[in-house]
Formats: sequence, structure tokens, C-alpha cells
Amino acid sequence: TDNLASICAARNIFLIYISTDYVFSGIQGEAPYDADSTRKPTNFYGETKSKGEDSVLRAYQRADGTGWGIVLRVPVLYGEVEYNKESAVNVLVDSIWKAQEDGVIIPMDHWAIRYPTNTEDVARVVEEIAMKIISTPNKSKLPTKVQFTSEDHFTKYEICQLLARILDLPINNLKADFPDRDTCGGIQRPYDCHLSTKGLLDLGVDVSTVDFEEWWRCHLSALKR
Repeated sequence: TDNLASICAARNIFLIYISTDYVFSGIQGEAPYDADSTRKPTNFYGETKSKGEDSVLRAYQRADGTGWGIVLRVPVLYGEVEYNKESAVNVLVDSIWKAQEDGVIIPMDHWAIRYPTNTEDVARVVEEIAMKIISTPNKSKLPTKVQFTSEDHFTKYEICQLLARILDLPINNLKADFPDRDTCGGIQRPYDCHLSTKGLLDLGVDVSTVDFEEWWRCHLSALKR
């Protein structure tokens, strides 16, 4: 990340670094998180993305190119995929089908809150950010960190309930799970990492998103045909 950012910064190449809501701790009561809120990642993925953010912004600061490099944080994503396992949301469809087998019990998290966001919405926002920033003459006043999220929110178990209704399948073998709630193996688990989209709104970027249930009804209906 540091090498790529340094190369782009040295040549005044615009770079958007896609990061995650997991750079925040997600402790109950803290959300929503602003773009400049204190980062306290609680897992390896969040730590690596947080370090990536620092690498990108530091590279552009060194090259006196502030405004040409920007961090975009997003939550868990879903959308069109070749294989369901490509998305932590899409793969839940496979869990529902697995739960149709006799003698299978599948625990599913019913504690942490997720904000599944569609990849097509993210792609549109990335394009809008690029157009806004590239067309702005004085980039020194532009934000270096922005955030995008859907406002639809569910636990993983609630997502499974919704998808099962659409598929008209029972989920008796899918059990709501509350794994130590706050901690797992002594490690703090994010409960709610809801992101504020104020920075994008201030830029004039459209932060609307497709409705989660509506998208899945269309997607799963198409697969049935």
C-alpha cells in the first residue's frame, strides 16, 4: 500500500483507498462514527486497513499532494458475485441451504449489528467522489477521509431470516447465537460500527442506497427462473 501510494502521490495521480468500518472499536454507545473519530480496531483486518489509511495519507503529505489521496470507509458489502463466498452477506444464502439438511445445526450471530451496502452503490459513490475532487481546483480544502454506508441494519441472523422468507425456506436448523456478546476469546468484538456519511454529504455526493430486501427479492427471483 505504501509503495503504491508513494508512486501515485509523486505523480499527482488521484487515489481512493477503500477501507472498512472495522477501524473503529464498535463498542456499544459509540456509534455513529465520524470520519475523524478515534480509530481503535479490535481485529487484524481492522488493524491492517487502519495502517493502510495511514500509509496513503502520509504518502500524499510527503509529496505535498494533500487532496489527491482520499480514504473511503465502507461496511460489509453485498451484490452481484460469481460465487456467494465472495461476500460475507451473499454467503449466508449458502448457510440457509445448508440448514435444510437433516441433523445440521448452524449457529448464526444475533448480536453484532451490520450495515450491508450494495457494491453498485459503492461504485457510484467512488465515481462521484472522483469527479468532485478532480474538478476542484483547490484540493487543500478537501476532506482526506470520507465514509459511505447503507442505513439498513441487521444482525447476521436477521439477514438469514429475511433471505429465508424470500426463498420460502424454513430455518429451524439455524440457531440465533450470542457468542460471549462483547468478547470472543478475550478479544473485544465490534457491536455497532455505524458510519456517519456527513463528509460525503458536504461534498455533494448522493448517499442514497438500494433497499436491501428489494435487491435480494429481485436477485433471488432471477436465480429461480
